Amino acid sequence: MEKYNAINIAKYIVKKCDDFNKNITNLQMQKILFFIQKENIKKMGTGLFYNRMEAWKYGPVVPDVYYEYSGFGALPIEFYDFFEEVPNIEINDKALIDNVLNVKIDKSPWNLVDETHVKNGAWDYVTTNYGYNFPISESDIQNEIDKGL
Repeated sequence: MEKYNAINIAKYIVKKCDDFNKNITNLQMQKILFFIQKENIKKMGTGLFYNRMEAWKYGPVVPDVYYEYSGFGALPIEFYDFFEEVPNIEINDKALIDNVLNVKIDKSPWNLVDETHVKNGAWDYVTTNYGYNFPISESDIQNEIDKGL
């Protein structure tokens, strides 16, 4: 299976939220991307996207996606269907994304931050051992899964 660009997954998420009149901020997007990556590692043994994830102050961040949507600040990301193309994502991968999105989208951004800051989890491990802005690897996420977190 070829991995996706996280920007394409994010575009899919923005469109899905638009379809269901749900708001999603960049902060929420970042945490949801972490949970999508974690869920795919749990099921398939590898991440769904290839982009670098880093441990920032408020949790895991995919810088490529963060900067793509940073112009929205803390406001909801808007989907502009007149110039954005919804990326082609395999049906099984859409199901995984949709499942994570359904569970996480109605949680407050700060609850999602708390969930990613779980003690002995991937973010906690990286920030404790290296500090902020260092990569969170797939093996860091796997270790979180192995601990039952």
